[in-house]
Amino acid sequence: MNFLKLMLALLGFTFATAPVSAKINNSKTISVKVLGNCEMCKARIEKAADVRGKSTAQWNEKTHLAVITFDSISTTKDEVLKRIAYAGHDNEEFLAPDEAYAKLPGCCKYQRELMKPEVKVPVSSNSMDGMNMESKSSDNVPKSEITPESKNDMPDMNMPKNETKISSTGNTGISKEYNDWLASYIAIKNAFTSDNASGASSNAEKFIELTTSLPMEKMNMDQHTEWMKVFDQLKSDALLISKAKDLSKQRSAFQSLSKNVAAVVKVFKLNDKTVYQQFCPMYNNSKGAVWVSEQSTIKNPYFGKSMPTCGNTTEVIKAKK
Repeated sequence: MNFLKLMLALLGFTFATAPVSAKINNSKTISVKVLGNCEMCKARIEKAADVRGKSTAQWNEKTHLAVITFDSISTTKDEVLKRIAYAGHDNEEFLAPDEAYAKLPGCCKYQRELMKPEVKVPVSSNSMDGMNMESKSSDNVPKSEITPESKNDMPDMNMPKNETKISSTGNTGISKEYNDWLASYIAIKNAFTSDNASGASSNAEKFIELTTSLPMEKMNMDQHTEWMKVFDQLKSDALLISKAKDLSKQRSAFQSLSKNVAAVVKVFKLNDKTVYQQFCPMYNNSKGAVWVSEQSTIKNPYFGKSMPTCGNTTEVIKAKK
């Protein structure tokens, strides 16, 4: 009897301490080459890929293949691979920023073979998938032909067509899309200032559309890092605003949305007009809440018509030059 109790206790302990993996809905699994060397690389790659309930990865040190499972509705393969690249690991789609690679420990500094310009053997379009492309490294080109100018002109032909090296410098390539996105947030805010629940709902739908379509491949490293921090929450808060009928529930979601929009605005620095971070000290049981406005005049979105002038400007984010 004592033995049976002991076995049951051990069995219970095993189940209690076993790791629990969040279920991934709409799951799609792919295998992708990700460069790395060691167990530290494995931990870093898998940590970068892992977002609870959305994506996970298992990386093999010998084959350099990462088996990635992700929710095909709420995220994409590119989002997962960009996070891995930002962690310092080149992969089939994205090359890590040089700064991220430089920060890797010595044992993790793999040979950056995906960065070598190579000449691919032409193949027919029908035989592209699944083929290994024979190539010649630029090391085989006569040294007399490799000048600083010719190096700059040489395409990185080892990249797949859609592969992108993530920029670590400023990038204004998303200025228009970004300002359209910011304008859709302002439209939500303005609907709340006039207590317009249906207007907030319809503008939130537009905000979700623009949030999802903002081209991440054009963001620089700082922008993309901030964007990935808040991306899911932006969509979640906007979805709640779009679905809720009650102004109080919408405004509760707007508080979280505004906090993250303010963070994005200050990192991206792409607003074509000066905007203002403003603060209401009375909202949320006097804990306060921020919002972003296109005007310096206070028009409170949390209390609307009942307390339109409650609040003050806490920060001015000037228009990009």
